[in-house]
Amino acid sequence: MSSLRLLVLDWVQQYIGRWDASPSYGEIAQGLGISRKRVFKAVRSLVNDGLLLRRPGPRGLAMPTQIDAALRVLQAFGWVTAAPGETLSGLLPPPALDYGPAPASKEQAGGDEDSEQGGA
Repeated sequence: MSSLRLLVLDWVQQYIGRWDASPSYGEIAQGLGISRKRVFKAVRSLVNDGLLLRRPGPRGLAMPTQIDAALRVLQAFGWVTAAPGETLSGLLPPPALDYGPAPASKEQAGGDEDSEQGGA
């Protein structure tokens, strides 16, 4: 990762940690002493890599959660994942547990009768 991307990521993380809100591109540029265009390119690159989240609105930057990071790692290894709160179709239904007595089959019932008759 380039040093500019690291600087932007660290600056945004510290800003969100301190103010509990997203910084604007202008605030990032002023804080790092770089142009807004360079900030925009770095943020876009970080968003594409999943290291920052971009939501609609003027202050839409957010840090991904641990769940987002874990999903990103699984996807990098080829796992198919659903977005949080969604389910994947085509999966097997969850197993049902049944602790009742097993039903006797006809073979078991017939075999017991034969052995009783043969022994008598």
